[in-house]
Amino acid sequence: MQNSRVHQKYNCVLERNRIDLTNKKLVLFGTGQMSKILKIIPAYYVDNNEPKWGKSFKKRMINSPQALKAEAKDKIFIIIASQFYQEIALQLSEMGFAVGEHFFDGKQLFEKELEKRYLYKFRCSIRRFYRKFLLKYKQKYQRYRLKSGPWLIFPPKMGGLSYFKRVSLLRKFKLITKKVPCPHTQDEIITFVDAILRIPPEEEGCIVEAGSYKGGSTSKFSLAAKIAGWELYIFDSFAGLPDNSEPHEKSILGHSIKGWFRKGKYCGSLEEVKNNIAKHGEIGVCHFIKGWFEETMSLFNKRIAAAYLDVDLASSTKTCLKYLYPILVPGGVIISQDGDFPLVIEVYNDDQFWEEEVGCKKPYIEGLGERKLIKIVKR
Repeated sequence: MQNSRVHQKYNCVLERNRIDLTNKKLVLFGTGQMSKILKIIPAYYVDNNEPKWGKSFKKRMINSPQALKAEAKDKIFIIIASQFYQEIALQLSEMGFAVGEHFFDGKQLFEKELEKRYLYKFRCSIRRFYRKFLLKYKQKYQRYRLKSGPWLIFPPKMGGLSYFKRVSLLRKFKLITKKVPCPHTQDEIITFVDAILRIPPEEEGCIVEAGSYKGGSTSKFSLAAKIAGWELYIFDSFAGLPDNSEPHEKSILGHSIKGWFRKGKYCGSLEEVKNNIAKHGEIGVCHFIKGWFEETMSLFNKRIAAAYLDVDLASSTKTCLKYLYPILVPGGVIISQDGDFPLVIEVYNDDQFWEEEVGCKKPYIEGLGERKLIKIVKR
């Protein structure tokens, strides 16, 4: 072709019609919508509309049909890009041009272009639909998730558990949250469960929970302990908080905690806790140690791989750290959900307490003074 070309996507149509454009000048007959859409650059355009003659269309000249008479018939090929194909075909035949040899109906090329365009639009609409659908689905589960629990369709990593095991475990967690009063978020529980499931199986020790309330968190931890093959020891008075005069006023998160920690608050009897775990958890891995922390923890001598503290008071936090941290194995983890209480933060920040009562330098405490859940990994 001379000074003209056809987009390669039309090759299949041209081959099907046995049209060879090699070394031929290409002319488009018609300057309407079809010519605008076709990906064809002709040598020039031809149109029966006299006012258009001599004007430019898509950077090519529009000529009168009479211009075709000056062309050598074996060196030219005309594509009719108009809805008036029959009339134009008759006109070209009268001028001595033969269908298939000298001219061709561009409607097939036009349909190919429309097919691609509408297919692209269809794919875009499908993508928009799924984006909108997934966003709506995501928002729905954000609205109804229980106490910031994770979505069941996007379960977070928990040790080396497979996708379906994680989904199954999260379903059980949500059921426990629904059936048993749980003053924690699922995110807090999952953080400790992940720590349990990441403990090397050859490690010696056990899992400890200090403060079980009604047994909601204990039920969840017992499920993880069963999967990982660990024993779970639960320390609690089973009579609520001890008598104290700690002046708690406000959490670092901004809400008031005044009056939260009176004597007897957060009480769950041993029988009630056991019943809840038997219904929803794994009672077989649980060992219950009843009494005030100062009396029971001082006698505990098993190695600890991971411990979870939900004890509320600064005095109880001191007791737990004093007796549990020294028997925590190297690489062992202590996680506390009391990290937003200023008096508890003071305990964790007290260098003198760590050196004189715990017997070591203060370790690095992840999230201290910044969030509710804090974490210590023993080095």
